[in-house]
Amino acid sequence: MSESGDYTTRNWEKVDFKEARKVYDETATRSYHEAQKRKITNKDLLVPRLSTRARQPLIIVPDFTGSMLKWPGPLCAKAVFALDEMKEAYLGADAEIAFVGIGDVYAGDKYPLQARPFTGDVETMKHQLNDELVKEGGGGSGLQESYEMAALYLLHCLEAPNADRPIVIFFGDEEPYSYISNEQVEELIGVKLPKRITTKEVFKQLMERCEVFLIRKPYGNNANDTTNIIHPEDKQIRATWVGLIGEDRICDLSNPDRVVDVIFGILAQATDKIAYFREEIKGRQTAAQAAEVFKALKTIHGDQPEDGVAGEVVKHKKNSGKKAKPLI
Repeated sequence: MSESGDYTTRNWEKVDFKEARKVYDETATRSYHEAQKRKITNKDLLVPRLSTRARQPLIIVPDFTGSMLKWPGPLCAKAVFALDEMKEAYLGADAEIAFVGIGDVYAGDKYPLQARPFTGDVETMKHQLNDELVKEGGGGSGLQESYEMAALYLLHCLEAPNADRPIVIFFGDEEPYSYISNEQVEELIGVKLPKRITTKEVFKQLMERCEVFLIRKPYGNNANDTTNIIHPEDKQIRATWVGLIGEDRICDLSNPDRVVDVIFGILAQATDKIAYFREEIKGRQTAAQAAEVFKALKTIHGDQPEDGVAGEVVKHKKNSGKKAKPLI
């Protein structure tokens, strides 16, 4: 059944996805002003240690600046479905998810780095996305947001002793800053770096510990854009991310309504369940919806047999699992 008719299997058949999405959109609109009214600080929303005992944890890192505010909405609206499918099909019954929200440290955002505790409970997940995380809608006028600060936070504050390789998925449409401000790191995260380091080094070390991916909204694009115009800055932004994490870890997606399915596709890659994923999507979505998802995942999944091109698959580089030298 297509998504327009909602899902009718397992335990989410009575969920009203449209109403759940409306709730998220409404809370996102007033989120910043309510947080300011309640005098909530960034420190209130950033747990000092992001800890889980799950064997396969998932960390979602959404960009909460103005152009990306709607992207966590479908994940929140489909929380029951998403968490159920993540556990049952991909990550195991003890799987947990955490959210690390980013803004722009250098543009004066009040909430440039937020992190809520891991959870495997759907109501907690919805509460975090709807009510706790502040959707500030800020950001600067350049092409950069503070993704590198979230990467550094995970490098230092993520504790997952039972996990081999936690999965980290960024949502974004711009590029990280190329440098790390030691002063900002100490102020926000409480970590004193012994020397100045680059964003490239931070992502290199994070990728040695985690499976890192990006769901990338093309710069200046939106779900209703049918012109297929590529903004000149978009090539630069994409090239920066390719240099940081590699072509085979980036999904280009214009439509936020497909973001949950693309997350499943990433999990399928990480858990060697691509065949299951493709059959599940084709059985649940319209042909057009499925094609949109498969197109976004082609850099990660490569050409599958039913695409009509045999043997041309992406040789996805699994990280070595070696521990990087700590920055502190």
